[in-house]
Amino acid sequence: MKSIEITLPENIITEATRYANERGVNLSTIIETYLTRIVQTSKRKKTDADIANAISCLLGAGDPISNDDINGREAYQKYLLEKYK
Repeated sequence: MKSIEITLPENIITEATRYANERGVNLSTIIETYLTRIVQTSKRKKTDADIANAISCLLGAGDPISNDDINGREAYQKYLLEKYK
């Protein structure tokens, strides 16, 4: 695996790290999942639904969401059910 350095505003890093910690994953996993989705959608003709799906996968804390759950509601509901068991 290759590592890179990126520069982001401190408040974004703080909030993104908090988001990742609340979901039990690290920030690198979230970024990797997001970039993987972008690469996958760029290999075929992009639609608005593809882009929305790539972004909404973050709602599942890195877990891919199903194509029929475009807003990530099921993934978020699953997260909440696990969190409050």
